[in-house]
Amino acid sequence: KPEHNMDVDDTSNRLETPTKMSPNPQEEEEKTLVQIYDSKKKRRAEESEAVLRFNQKPSAGIKYAAQCGHIDGKDPQDVARYLLKMKDTFEKTQIGELLGREPSYQDGFALKVLHEYLKMMDFTG
Repeated sequence: KPEHNMDVDDTSNRLETPTKMSPNPQEEEEKTLVQIYDSKKKRRAEESEAVLRFNQKPSAGIKYAAQCGHIDGKDPQDVARYLLKMKDTFEKTQIGELLGREPSYQDGFALKVLHEYLKMMDFTG
């Protein structure tokens, strides 16, 4: 009966199971940074598209921004906040076009947005 020497590496008769390596925290951080960059890039592209659509037809721009999740398109306060935030990017005439709609337009939604918009403006001199 052969004697087994403990100092000899006898791996030929053993089945090796792959060991799961713990993820490198730096790689995990880099993936997170890449994901953050990609999401910001996507958001910028969506905002650019919303601006293009808004400047052609305000309701289409608001609808697109809502579809992308940037705003709640059914909340007049949120739409007003978005208009104020984007006031330097959106064409002023198109903002006026949306806010100046007749009271019956979309069951008075534009008028509600106008009221919220005015509440948010600072008229102190």
